[in-house]
Amino acid sequence: MLLTVYDTGTQTIMKSSAKPYPHTTIRQRLAVYDPRAVLFEQLQPLLTGAGTTLLSNAIVAVIVAAVMHAPEQAALARSWAVVCIAVVALSAICFWVVKTRFATPERRVAASWIMTTASAARGMTWGAGFMLLMPTASSYEQIMLGWAIAGLMCGGAFSTWSLPAAAAVFAGFAGLGGFLGMVRTPGVGETWMPYAVPVLFVFLMRAVMVSVNVLRQRVLAEKQLLSKNDVISLLLRDFEENASDWLWETDRHGCLQRGADRFARVLELSVDKVAQNSLLKLSEIFCNEESDNTGIREKLLAGDSFSNQIVCFSIGSLDRYLKLSAKPLHDHEGKLSGWHGVASDVTDERLADLKVRKMALFDTLTELPNRAFFYDRLDATLQAKSAIPSWVMYLDLDGFKAVNDTFGHATGDQLLRAVAVRLAGCLPAKGMLARLGGDEFSVICSGVKSRIDDYANRITASLTTPFTVGKHEINIGVSMGVTQVLDGIHCRDELMRRADVALYAAKHRGRGQVRYYDEDLDSSQQRRRDIEAALRVALAQEQFVLHYQPIIEIQTGRTYAYEALLRLQTAELGSVPPDEFIPIAEESGLISDIGDWVIRKACRDATRWPNDVCVAVNVSPLQLQTHRILAVVTSALADSGLQPSRLELELTENALVENVEHTTRILSDLKSLGIRLALDDFGTGYSSLSHLHQFNFDKIKIDRSFVQSFGNRRESAAVVNAVVHLARDLGITMTAEGVETVQHLDAMREAGCDHVQGYLLGRPEALSSEDIQNKREPQKSA
Repeated sequence: MLLTVYDTGTQTIMKSSAKPYPHTTIRQRLAVYDPRAVLFEQLQPLLTGAGTTLLSNAIVAVIVAAVMHAPEQAALARSWAVVCIAVVALSAICFWVVKTRFATPERRVAASWIMTTASAARGMTWGAGFMLLMPTASSYEQIMLGWAIAGLMCGGAFSTWSLPAAAAVFAGFAGLGGFLGMVRTPGVGETWMPYAVPVLFVFLMRAVMVSVNVLRQRVLAEKQLLSKNDVISLLLRDFEENASDWLWETDRHGCLQRGADRFARVLELSVDKVAQNSLLKLSEIFCNEESDNTGIREKLLAGDSFSNQIVCFSIGSLDRYLKLSAKPLHDHEGKLSGWHGVASDVTDERLADLKVRKMALFDTLTELPNRAFFYDRLDATLQAKSAIPSWVMYLDLDGFKAVNDTFGHATGDQLLRAVAVRLAGCLPAKGMLARLGGDEFSVICSGVKSRIDDYANRITASLTTPFTVGKHEINIGVSMGVTQVLDGIHCRDELMRRADVALYAAKHRGRGQVRYYDEDLDSSQQRRRDIEAALRVALAQEQFVLHYQPIIEIQTGRTYAYEALLRLQTAELGSVPPDEFIPIAEESGLISDIGDWVIRKACRDATRWPNDVCVAVNVSPLQLQTHRILAVVTSALADSGLQPSRLELELTENALVENVEHTTRILSDLKSLGIRLALDDFGTGYSSLSHLHQFNFDKIKIDRSFVQSFGNRRESAAVVNAVVHLARDLGITMTAEGVETVQHLDAMREAGCDHVQGYLLGRPEALSSEDIQNKREPQKSA
């Protein structure tokens, strides 16, 4: 758009390459673009009142001729009246020509000359009449002519005031004739009356010039206003075409009268589609389930003004967000006649805000709500009053750590995404599923307990089904703690604590378990915390005690070794059994430090025993997963001076299944020190034989369940006999655990076991070196 403004003091001339504002008239356009527009405005009143002016001139001429009764004046007066009427007729023709043929701005100067000439002709005609008739008129007729002179001067001046030249020549010639006629009239010429004519002329011209100046100022003000309107219109149009904001206006039915093209462009709809529907209907038609346009609808229906209302329009798969502000329009009766306001496309800003909000409230990996979003919903659930009970389900995946260790974190991430999809499919539409972090998920749902049982069973069954991730088929499970949102609970932390307590109880039962919270679980959880605290104190102050149980050579009855068994005795808790505190030590991360203490203590004690007696120490799976066990064993042997061959480390199959490559390397390094390795509880796992082949064990300890059912179950006897033959073929010694009766001992001797261990041969005791020295003699029972 090209816009040039020339300021010439009293006039402003504007040129623009854009078209004039479409709603202006020809007259307004001339005022903006033609400097002669003032002249055009001056001609308009004259042309408008021309008919009345000319008619009044003709009537006055007839009246003047009628009042002249003297014979010598009557003929002259009639002749003059005819000439005057003829001049009036010619003036009428001139006015018609000007009005019809001189309408263009270029011909307005000529029109003004024609109008001035016509006024001069009429003024000279009237002046000649006054000059001829006044001297011979009677006193009455002179008075009538005097009034005629004054009336015509005033009427002519005011009828042609908008064109000062026409007013001046008409009033001037008419007044001049009257002045000369009065001067020539005896008795009148000596009075003041002739001189009143020029005074009247001056007064009339002053009034005409004042009126014309007012007209010119008004025209200039209108011209400047129209110029400003054009500038505003041009800038507004440029703004609407290029800016993100635009103006809009509707009729009383809400249909767009202005701005429909911009709405259509932004919404990617046809203009007809937008124009045919009201704004209210558009917000209803193109509205997805997630968008809430009720605010703008209520404002439109109520006829209230609104500001910065965000409206979402869903066009196919595309969401467009518009920000609308508007005020209602009312007619003269106060009824709503429409709306006008401003609209802007805020789609990019809105999508950016939604992305930031999603990053803040949703998990980037699974796209589920995150912990913050979950806690917000949980707070709302606690505050809500509902007749239907609400529940919190706390989920932890079973075996997920092994997936990360075996297949890598990338596979673990893919598995988490697949888990999220399956979980979402098991829950109702109104339930909320969130990922709290790692492999922990949580659910908020409502329903009776039987319905929650159904959800839990579906989740458990769904996650038990193998997952196919890339080329791997992965089996995991889920443990779940469930608690109800009760009226007495007002704190989300307490609710999550209860769910966590229930989850811990479920995991304590084994894989794939579901536990509901009850107060008894709190008691067990408190005992767990007390035991953990006692373990920390015992570790810091070395208050643990080692009991030793003998392992006997079955053929000679000689004590081959003592197994070190850890005991915990506190004043507050009394004697805590190992099967209770060992899992707590593993879960709390204390097992490695406790295991290190046991290895060092057992090595020191064994150095005071006879040189042919070994010491056996159990190793936790968690100890084996660290590199420090090699350093601990090495330093324990070095510090105590114990021969490596007298130290025997017992491992269960659980210690071998995780991170097999690492485990193989650690066991190989331990064997290189000269110690012995024993596979404990043999026969209870699924891959015992493969472990014998894969790891270089020195001993097998067959599980007590096979020993105690040896005489009652044919399968147990078959297993024991097969293991004995396998051990002999591999060059591995074999120890039978759980020998509690003479029958057990005889059976194991007959089966060919090398060593036996059990209550029949000795219970775990706190033995000194003297006690062990005294027990060196072969067992009579053996």
